[in-house]
Amino acid sequence: RPKKEIPAQTRYSIRYKKLDEMYDPERVFFHLYGAASYAFWLDSSRVEVGLSRFSFMGKSKKVASYSLQEKMLTVTKDGLSEQKQESIFDYLDRELTRLSADAPDLPFDFQAGFVGYLGYEMKVECGGDAAHVAPLPDAVFLFAEQLIAFDHREGAAYLVALVEGDAKSEWLDAVEAQLQNLPTLPPLAPLMPEKTPVTLRVHRPRAGYLADIAQIKEYLRAGESYEICLTTQVSSELSPDALHLYRHLRAINPAPYAAFLRFGENAILSSSPERFLKIDRDGWVEAKPIKGTAPRGKTADEDERLRNELQNSEKNRAENLMIVDLLRNDLGLVCDVGSVRVPKLMDVESYATVHQLVSTICGRLRDDLHPVDCIKAAFPGGSMTGAPKRRTMRLIDELEQEARGVYSGAIGFFGLNGTADLNIVIRTIVSANGKLTLGAGGAVTILSDAEEEYDEMLLKTDALVKAIVEAVRGEFDEKEYRILS
Repeated sequence: RPKKEIPAQTRYSIRYKKLDEMYDPERVFFHLYGAASYAFWLDSSRVEVGLSRFSFMGKSKKVASYSLQEKMLTVTKDGLSEQKQESIFDYLDRELTRLSADAPDLPFDFQAGFVGYLGYEMKVECGGDAAHVAPLPDAVFLFAEQLIAFDHREGAAYLVALVEGDAKSEWLDAVEAQLQNLPTLPPLAPLMPEKTPVTLRVHRPRAGYLADIAQIKEYLRAGESYEICLTTQVSSELSPDALHLYRHLRAINPAPYAAFLRFGENAILSSSPERFLKIDRDGWVEAKPIKGTAPRGKTADEDERLRNELQNSEKNRAENLMIVDLLRNDLGLVCDVGSVRVPKLMDVESYATVHQLVSTICGRLRDDLHPVDCIKAAFPGGSMTGAPKRRTMRLIDELEQEARGVYSGAIGFFGLNGTADLNIVIRTIVSANGKLTLGAGGAVTILSDAEEEYDEMLLKTDALVKAIVEAVRGEFDEKEYRILS
């Protein structure tokens, strides 16, 4: 694959050091980056062969934040901010080209670049309509010029730094010394041990959610859509320490595409099991949409029965197939003709609290396009919209009556070597403005049972609610919380 042309005026290099020791990522992040105002941790807390071998973490002195309403990009570096009317997509594409660096032959793709999120409302710049205003910036990306990569398979850590020209990096030796002298990890004591129940509120009451499903079925019968992903938000007026809460979440619900992002006073705590898109150094693109969810069983026999029921469910297979078709179309817009294929169709993947029906679609990105072009063509992930995508997004705007924000968007990285890897933001808590918010939902088809859809939506909040209760109370007890609907 032709390498991206590096601008002549500047030249950058990657310096790295391999450490043949596997440090505990949680302990490292807590002590090195836990107090940083801007920090990231792309956390493969559940290691899956071929999916999630590596974790990455670091802090940043440079952050780009984007508001759709004003079409305003704010870039802050060392406390000084500059604003300009420019899309975050254009900014990322330009900076990724300007900072291009020859990548060393390391076993992982992320070797400096940008880490952050695209909120669902960024659909406006990807073929969708402007409908609702999110409470947080619509996209935020940190510039990661230094990072630690953890190889969970080989039991090693890599220190990686971007430098100008042939300069050396003193940071490599300094961080190695810090890693060798890390204090122990403090225990997770309850933050609010008093016994007042933790209260969460579903933004649309049960009756309203069921009425929305009835309306969706009218749309489906009228041929407006084949499948519509209906979601709602659940929130709590609690604001526990975000890293403390994330430590509970990653223990309760480890996931291959988990992440912890801190942006000043705000933080995103994700335990997502779903990949949106990955682009490797050879330009191969991979999507792994999830459609179909079932609970884990209390016994081995019950668990296997629920797994088989999910695998053979007519409704879930229909949902999954429609999204596979949608992703094949999305990738077909940016990939070489004939390269798009489906190597895995409707595999069951099992996690701490749920079984999921997952497919894999891949293709080779055209040589005249960049990773940002690919992400724009497929955003937002089809598993969070339905099909056909554009018409279905308009129906969702009418039904949901509020912004999804970070939820249903994507979290991940764009690497300076032409790579990218982003998740779908599900099973995620947003800590901002003095409260916790999480989204949940599911695809509605003509075969959907309204009550079952509502129950599935709540099921998808289980791990998040459990983490909140444990972080606040010290242990989980069903009497310790209530969900108001």
